[in-house]
Amino acid sequence: MNFGPDSGCVSETECYYLRETDGADNKWFGWKFLNDEDYVAGWHNPQKTPNTGGYVINWKENKWYEITPPSGPEASWIAAWFDDVEVAEFAKPTEVRVTVVSPNLSQRRVEKNSSLTIELSPQSISGNVTDVWISLNGTEVEHLTESPYTYTWQAPSDTGAYTFTVTASDDQQGTGSTEFDVTVINTRVVSNLEIIPANAEVAPGAPFQFTPAAYDQYGDLMPTQPEMTWQVSGDWGTISQDGVFEASNEDDGKQATVTVSAGGLSATAQVNVVVALKINFMNNGNPPEGYLADYGEVYGDRGNGYSYGWDSDNKAWTRNNNGRTVEKTFTHMSALENGETVSFVWEIALSNGDYKVRITAGDLNNYFQNTIMAEGVLVTDSTIMQRKVLTDSANVTVSDGKLTLSAVDSIPWSKICAVEIISGSFEPDEGYRIISPNANENYEIGDTVSMRWAAAKELDHVIIDVSADSGKSWMSILGGEISRDTSAWGNAMWVIPQTIGETSLLGATLALRFREYDNGTGSVAMEYLNGYINIGATAVNHSNLMLRAGPLFVYRPSGLITVNATAKNGWELRLCDMRGRTLLRAHGTQSRTLDMGHMPSGQYLISIKHADAVVRKQVFFIK
Repeated sequence: MNFGPDSGCVSETECYYLRETDGADNKWFGWKFLNDEDYVAGWHNPQKTPNTGGYVINWKENKWYEITPPSGPEASWIAAWFDDVEVAEFAKPTEVRVTVVSPNLSQRRVEKNSSLTIELSPQSISGNVTDVWISLNGTEVEHLTESPYTYTWQAPSDTGAYTFTVTASDDQQGTGSTEFDVTVINTRVVSNLEIIPANAEVAPGAPFQFTPAAYDQYGDLMPTQPEMTWQVSGDWGTISQDGVFEASNEDDGKQATVTVSAGGLSATAQVNVVVALKINFMNNGNPPEGYLADYGEVYGDRGNGYSYGWDSDNKAWTRNNNGRTVEKTFTHMSALENGETVSFVWEIALSNGDYKVRITAGDLNNYFQNTIMAEGVLVTDSTIMQRKVLTDSANVTVSDGKLTLSAVDSIPWSKICAVEIISGSFEPDEGYRIISPNANENYEIGDTVSMRWAAAKELDHVIIDVSADSGKSWMSILGGEISRDTSAWGNAMWVIPQTIGETSLLGATLALRFREYDNGTGSVAMEYLNGYINIGATAVNHSNLMLRAGPLFVYRPSGLITVNATAKNGWELRLCDMRGRTLLRAHGTQSRTLDMGHMPSGQYLISIKHADAVVRKQVFFIK
C-alpha cells in the first residue's frame, strides 16, 4: 500500500484508508497522523466481534505488523477498521534485528594476535531466525544456523580498523543486518595513573579509601591493574599499600598529598583533614552522635558554643519519623498553611570566609522538591531527579557574620534534615567515578549498555538501579548485588529489555542509580545518580504527559514549546531558573503551545505535573 497522493490520501498526514463500524453502518473517515507519529493501529476482521486480525501500520515506512487485539466487546465499539480490499493489497513484510551483545563499545579495541569472541542476538518480529552470516571486510567468515550465535576471531598482527557485517534471515523471508568496527591495537602499556578521588576531606582518626586507576596509551582502563606503591607527604598521616589513608586526632586543619606510583608513573591526590560542624534538625530528644540539635527555636545562643536558629518560631513544623538517624528527623523550611506558602530562614553565627555546606534534605515517607539554598546558592534540588532524601553540597562565602539557609521562594514542602559546615573551599563531593554510560546517551531496545565504574570506598557490594519515572521508583538490574570482587572496579554489561516487570522501556528516559554498600555494615555508604539515558523513541510519556527525551533546545526569539497532553484533571507546567525559582507557570487540560520567546538565553529547568506523575527536563534557550 502506498500512502502517497495517488493512493487517495488527502495529504501526507491524512488518509481515507480506515473506516468506522457503528452498528450496521459502515462509513469512511479521515485518519489524522498527529504530531508526526509513526504508527497507527486498527483491525482487519470485518465483524465487530471477535476482534481478530489486528495490525499496526508504520505509515512512514509503508510497513505493517500483526498485533494481538484486545478482548471484550467494548473494544469493538471504538476500533478503527481496515478496508478489506486495501489490506489485501499489502505484501506482508517482516523485520529481523541483530544485536551485538559483545564486544560492546568499550571492548572494540583488541590487542594484535589475541582472540575476540563475538556474541550475537538476532530476533525476528514475526518469524524464527534461521541463518546468521558474519563477514569481515566483505568476506564471509562464519555461517551460523542455531543458537548460541557466537564466533571467535583471531586478531592479526596488522593494526588498524576491521569491519564486521552481520546479516540474519528468518523463515518469513525477512532479513536484517548490522555493522561494527573492531580496532586492532598494539600491546597495551600503562601510560597514565589516576587517584580517585583527586580531592578528599578526611575526618581525624577515620580511615579513608583511595582507589588507583591505570590507563593504557589509548585512554582505556587497563584490563589488569599493575601493582602500585603509595606514599604520603609530610610527617603526619599514614597510608597503607592498599590505599587506605588515616590521620590522627591531632591533625585537624592539616593538608597532605597522597602519591601512587607504578612503572615510573605517578599520580597525586590532595587530602584535607577537617572537623565538620554538624547540626541535626529535630523535634525533641538527643541528636545522633557527633551532631548538635536544632529544635525549631528562634535564633539565639544555644549554650553549646554556637548561636543559631530560625527567623521565627518553627517548632510546630519539626518532625520525627520514628527514629534518631539523620534521615528520620527534619524541620520544614517551607510548607502550605491555609493555602499559602510559608517559609522560614535559618542562620548560624560564623566568621566571615569560605565554607563548604553539605545539606541532607527530604522525608523518607514522601517525595518533595526540597530546594534549599545556602547564602543564595542552590544546594539541594529534587526537581531534576526525584529522591525522598538527598545530600548535596556547595561552596559559599559568608560576608555578614552569619551563614543563611533558606528555601526557594514559592516552593512548599522543603524539609531539612541536617547540615554539615566545613571551613574553607573544597572540590565537589566525589564518591563513585562513573566511566560509562554518559548521561543523555541514546540506545534502542536490545542494545548492550557498558556500565563501568570505580569506587572510592572499600565495598561489600554494589547495586545498580534504573528509574523510568524521574527517580520516583527504582528497579534493580543485573541480578541485584554485584559482589565485592568486582565492585571496586566494575565492568557490567546490561542488555536493555523491552520491559522490566510491567514497566515498558520503549521510549523511556532512564535514570541510573549506583549504590555502594559498606564492607561489614551492609548499609548504603554512597549513592550516585548518573543522569538520564534515552531508550528508543524520541519522546517520553508519563500519564499522558509528553516531553522530548533529553534536554530541550529552544531557539529564540520564537521560543515555542508544545505540551502534548490530555489530562481530565489538568496539568501544570513550571519553568524555573537553575536555583529553582519559578519564572513562568501555565495550566491546561489539552495540548497547548506556549510562547517563551521573552526568556533570556541560558539554562533552565522545566517540569510538567499531572496527578502524581512528574516529567522534568533541562531546557536551554539559545539564539
